[in-house]
Amino acid sequence: MNWNVLLYIIVVGTYFILDKYIFPTKVAKEQLIHKIQFEKEFEIYKELWGELVVLRDLIQEYLLTPKTDSSYKEKAWHILAKLKRQHDRVKLITDRNKPFYGEEVNKNAKKTLIASLERQSPLARYFGRISRGESPFFEEIPDNDYQSIDDEYKIINIIIDDTEKAIRKRIGFK
Repeated sequence: MNWNVLLYIIVVGTYFILDKYIFPTKVAKEQLIHKIQFEKEFEIYKELWGELVVLRDLIQEYLLTPKTDSSYKEKAWHILAKLKRQHDRVKLITDRNKPFYGEEVNKNAKKTLIASLERQSPLARYFGRISRGESPFFEEIPDNDYQSIDDEYKIINIIIDDTEKAIRKRIGFK
């Protein structure tokens, strides 16, 4: 038997069983579809939110690393490397689930990624160096870059909070 014919029989048979016996009304079918959509959407929002929190926490960890520590330079660069990996992870999750996000959630997730990669921002420069495999772990990070990253953190924090509000609104929490 041809696999396409067999697949067709299975699909039509399943549809018939669902239509005739399990979901006799159109309302029941629609409720199931909405329930499945909500569960999927909730799952991807949960994943996105967790990754955004990790991103925010890494920026905060970088900013809270004491500059008086003798190993400050090395710690700062290692945190920046982790931050780059986390940024890439958030980008992957955002891109992979884009069709499932509500418009406002998608817009805010993109804003978070863009805010951390403005062309002239220190984060973008350091991310670029890390991506190219450069190992500047013992190089001094200028104070004005540190302040700029602090400013970026504040912006990213606001955008992440806006993303949380958009997610809550989308899933029905006010």
